[in-house]
Amino acid sequence: MSSTTIERVVSLLKTAEYQQLTKLEISSIRFEFAAALVGGARVPDLVILVDTRRESAARIRQKLEGLGRALDVVHSRRPLTAILVGPRPDAGTLQIISRACRILVVDDKSSTNIDKEIQEALAVLLPLGLPRPTSAIADPLGELSDRFRSPLDDPRTKDLLAAAKVGAAEVESHLRAWINRPLEAIAQRPK
Repeated sequence: MSSTTIERVVSLLKTAEYQQLTKLEISSIRFEFAAALVGGARVPDLVILVDTRRESAARIRQKLEGLGRALDVVHSRRPLTAILVGPRPDAGTLQIISRACRILVVDDKSSTNIDKEIQEALAVLLPLGLPRPTSAIADPLGELSDRFRSPLDDPRTKDLLAAAKVGAAEVESHLRAWINRPLEAIAQRPK
């Protein structure tokens, strides 16, 4: 079951623009894992998949600590994330591994809804999916123009709507200018 779950995890990460590595080699040291992927510019993570059914907790810990040290030696800026696929290791092992990398666990014991479980376990690595709007999106400038009493072709109306697109301060500036113009004209009249 783990191998198909690993394939599903890799497939999901590839859809999120991660690229699978054919081999993982750092400073001439080759590291063997079930799979290894790297994120792009948006997500620089190095993601390692480990099959917990095929490797002992001690071996997993040893490999991940070694990889973490190798990344430190070459001054890598890539955060290391280990996805443990299969039975969850004991708390002590997870605590030790967490010193070297971020850990995500995909416990594939129930295959009824494995895709949803994978999606939830890997949520921190995936782009955020926003729900589609259910109703029409408000158009504040459209509503503002509907409420104007003067026609839209009036120069002052056009001026105010253009100012509203810039922001509240711009609207205040235009309103202040409208109010000050007649007052300035009165002040400039000969006495």
